[in-house]
Amino acid sequence: MLSRTILVTGALGQIGSELVPALQHHHTNTTIIRSDIKSVPARANIEGPFEHVDCTDLKHLIEVVRRNKVDCI
Repeated sequence: MLSRTILVTGALGQIGSELVPALQHHHTNTTIIRSDIKSVPARANIEGPFEHVDCTDLKHLIEVVRRNKVDCI
């Protein structure tokens, strides 16, 4: 199966925090990259890659997508 990379924006919010585990469960051969405008709190138990990015900053978002070879946002 082809490996894919998914960038989840708003990963620290309510929907994103529930979406990431669901994606990990259903897409085992996929790299899930969490991203959010907020920094990860020190007490947060975040495993895997995380990108601090403001999605309204298109230049930075494109840089993150290219650097991580993202297939889907």
